Amino acid sequence: MLLKVKVVLDLTKGVTFVITGVFMLLVFGLEQGLEHFSPSWPYVALTSAYFALTERACQDRLPTVLGWLQLASLENLEPLWVPVLCRLASSLATLLLVVAVSFWGGGHGGGAWGLCLLASYFNVYLGLKAMDRHLKVLLQERARLGRFRFATRQELKGLDDVCPVCLQRMSLARVTPCRHMFHGDCLRRSIKDRTTCPMCKQELWC
Repeated sequence: MLLKVKVVLDLTKGVTFVITGVFMLLVFGLEQGLEHFSPSWPYVALTSAYFALTERACQDRLPTVLGWLQLASLENLEPLWVPVLCRLASSLATLLLVVAVSFWGGGHGGGAWGLCLLASYFNVYLGLKAMDRHLKVLLQERARLGRFRFATRQELKGLDDVCPVCLQRMSLARVTPCRHMFHGDCLRRSIKDRTTCPMCKQELWC
């Protein structure tokens, strides 16, 4: 079943290109003739961003880009955040386009409604379904850390802002019941293998 869904999602790329092109022609081109269709720079930028978000090669590089930004709130879960955000953004973008075509392109006959239905199924429904699978994995990993509170700034200063595991500076940290502080990702990786504190070996789940 998962293999079938994956094949369908891969085919969606080609379908997306055709649907988007036809949608734009319906919205901007058919009333004045195709020779008058000249897409604006914002349209080109948004379309390029959409296809970048749905392209596998770009999705594989986005975690690295987010890693450069060093967003502490992501707690080094960029590889799990990227597929969720990409599929959510592309599905919402398609949904907005479907709504726009439904209002302004509905006068061009049943073809517009047919394309709306296809886009709604392939790009919105299947996209959100794929996002849900990635979201469950993300929430599961975040749940591992959910029982550990965030450290206050005063607590971080008292530790000189250094994680005992990786020895890197911490702008955001999690505190264990034994009051040791770690990067969220360092703690998450540690408790995957054992249920004790990486520092004092105290049991964390008791």
